[in-house]
Amino acid sequence: MGGAKMEGLKKLEYLSLVSKICTELESHIGCGDKVLAEFIAELGRTSRTVDEFDTKLKESGAEMPDYFVRTLLTIIHAILPPEPDGQAGGSPKPGGRPRRRAPSRVSPSPTTERG
Repeated sequence: MGGAKMEGLKKLEYLSLVSKICTELESHIGCGDKVLAEFIAELGRTSRTVDEFDTKLKESGAEMPDYFVRTLLTIIHAILPPEPDGQAGGSPKPGGRPRRRAPSRVSPSPTTERG
């Protein structure tokens, strides 16, 4: 039963991603086509870097401004991060979701405790 719930959640995440890409496409280029959004989502999921994503878009005939390519990839990786190569889980490779990084903390200095 847990598997069915996870599949439903993954489907909902995917639909949310496609909807968000459609909205961005409509805002930036005036075309919010669902099929185009699904295609862009797939290219983004299989791309690790902005340069790789941009190259794939250009090879497919999509010339977009750098800022927009970066925005799209950020959205795609935020909702559906790419899986590490050859792994079904584990720690993400560099360029994955930034919020998975451990927060940096400053240790108190021994000189701060003066009596």
